[in-house]
Amino acid sequence: MMTSKSGKRVTIRTKLLTCLLPIVTAFIAVNIVGQVVYTNNMNKYTSLLNNLSMQNTVVNSSIEILDPLRAIIMNPSDKEILNRLDNYKKETVARLDLIMANSNPSTKSAAQNFVNTTKKFLADFDVTLAAAGSGDVKATEQFTSASRTAEYIKENFSLLILAELENSKQVRVNIDRNYSMTVTISTVLLAVVIIAGIMAVIMVARSIVNPLKKLIRVSEKITVGDLTSEESFVDSGDEISTLSNVFYSMQKGLKELIMVISASALNISGTFEKLDNVFNVSMQANRELSALIDRNAENADNQALLVGSSSKDIRAVFESIKVIFHETGLMVTSAERALNTSITGQTKLQNVIEHTNSVKSIMAGLNTMADELQAYSAKIGRIIGIMNEISEQTNLLALNAAIEAARAGESGKGFAVVAEQVKILAEQSKVSSNDISKIISQIQHQIASMRRGVEISTNAINESSMIINDEKAVFNEIIKSNETVNKQVHTVNQQLTEAKEKISHIDSTTHTISDYTNELAASSSQSLASIEEQMSLSEEISNCTSKLRELSQKFEEVINRFKLA
Repeated sequence: MMTSKSGKRVTIRTKLLTCLLPIVTAFIAVNIVGQVVYTNNMNKYTSLLNNLSMQNTVVNSSIEILDPLRAIIMNPSDKEILNRLDNYKKETVARLDLIMANSNPSTKSAAQNFVNTTKKFLADFDVTLAAAGSGDVKATEQFTSASRTAEYIKENFSLLILAELENSKQVRVNIDRNYSMTVTISTVLLAVVIIAGIMAVIMVARSIVNPLKKLIRVSEKITVGDLTSEESFVDSGDEISTLSNVFYSMQKGLKELIMVISASALNISGTFEKLDNVFNVSMQANRELSALIDRNAENADNQALLVGSSSKDIRAVFESIKVIFHETGLMVTSAERALNTSITGQTKLQNVIEHTNSVKSIMAGLNTMADELQAYSAKIGRIIGIMNEISEQTNLLALNAAIEAARAGESGKGFAVVAEQVKILAEQSKVSSNDISKIISQIQHQIASMRRGVEISTNAINESSMIINDEKAVFNEIIKSNETVNKQVHTVNQQLTEAKEKISHIDSTTHTISDYTNELAASSSQSLASIEEQMSLSEEISNCTSKLRELSQKFEEVINRFKLA
């Protein structure tokens, strides 16, 4: 039996899963990368907005705290104002530490100037508060100095805003470049993997269908009796290879069986001709012997010689029948072996049908997975819609902030710059959301392509199932032919057994005739009766021989249907 050269058996299910697994993995990887890029960009924007918010809070609180500071000069014992001033100092110190910790290297210098100016304001704030508490007249002068420092804070904040604006532009450029590169690489990678996966699935489907078509061609040749084809073996290492091995063994066993039957049929035909000649000679001799007895009892010696010759011929026929009986026994064994091989091939073909049905179930599961991926993409699209709505709301908030800043006049210029930056960031977020929507659309298109590939594979597997069912019908026809040949061989064997028994009886009768011939002088009438009995038995043997010759001709007709070379 022929086997795969690789020695490793790879099932059709494993091939299909190997082809489709990279597609699913690539899709998941692209989604993860997109989510990471989006999260990183949002973290950068959030950090920038938080820092600007804290800086603006420090400026506004420093300006607003001047009124309570002036009031404490007038009334140093007001505990509510003192608590408010103490809370302001603690919150401002904490905010200054966060501003320095979150500042970008490109804005570090401006942030440091802003922080130093604010700390100087806090120092003047402490001196003023101490002078007010002690009733020192210099408290007013210290308040004036603190007011000038507050104006410096506003100026440094404007410079810091400009530096943050430049930094945000650079951050936006870097984000755009990284985002474009990520989108391009992810799209190309996903497209290449999906195309390669679809091509691999098509190749696997062809590797299933083409070997089955080859086996069908060989089966059609066997159906018309052509056993000379040598293309039934397929070295694919899967269930198709197992089927081809079984089919090749069955074809080889059937060919050997037909060759044995053909050789045995030729021997039987030749033996029948010899047997017929012997019976004809024996019948003629018996007739002549009977005539001699009727004419002259004195020719008993010649009759004895003829009887002896007939006895030898009958023994020769008996030996020929033994040889024929042995040959038919071999034919029976070969026919049974061929029938068992065909039944085994039919069982293994049924196993291949079950494996094919299992592969069809896997393809249905993959189709369901594609539907789930389509649903996930739709959910991501809805999330992007929500992000677009958030971007529009942010634009409205930025517009309202700009209006409020315009109403505030000079003191609201810094906040107007922040509002403009927030508007730019909101627009950028909207552009990014639109890009993500486009990517989701491309992914949905690729999922549709993958589903089409799965449908192509499913159709190919269905076609394979139909081919295997046709092959099963051919196996059933071969088994029926083997059963018919087996019955015919058993019939021939039974006829040979009867002929053997009758020839044995003839041989015994011939010996009796020989004894009668020696006593012919005394009992010629008894010898004549024995000869007549022998002639009757010879006629029966002749009839058996005619039946065997007819069976031999039927054998030759069956054998001639097969082409062995």
